[in-house]
Amino acid sequence: MDEETKEWLVHFQKDIVHQFHIIAEDVIDRSKILAEGIADLTEKLNMRTEELNTKIDNVQAVMERKYNQLDKKIDNVQTSLEKKIDNVQTSLDKKIDNVQASLEKKIDNVQTSLEKKIDRNTQDIKDLRADVLRIENKLEKVEIGVAARIEEQEKE
Repeated sequence: MDEETKEWLVHFQKDIVHQFHIIAEDVIDRSKILAEGIADLTEKLNMRTEELNTKIDNVQAVMERKYNQLDKKIDNVQTSLEKKIDNVQTSLDKKIDNVQASLEKKIDNVQTSLEKKIDRNTQDIKDLRADVLRIENKLEKVEIGVAARIEEQEKE
């Protein structure tokens, strides 16, 4: 190869190497800028993550307090309702017992009254039977007397 071509090739090679260095520096600079941007972004993400974690912790703490308040409130309502139910049951049991006692007393009074009436009617029936027997006896005597008179009259 001739000298001029060699020079041209050397110069071309130096020019290519020079261009490569320029491009490499640009790539390195851009990589550094990109790395700084990523570091800034990572730092911002970490800060935002910490903020979000803090907010989440705060919300969870509020929710836990509210849950505990609601749990206590539900327990109080349950206790209150159980007491009211027990009071209503006690009151109704007393009313039922009073109604039962009152009805039993009325039933006993009716039973006693009916037994007395039955006893009176039974006695009245016995008295009527006795009266009927006396009347039958008197009728027999009257019949005998009438029959005797009829016989006497027939004999005459």
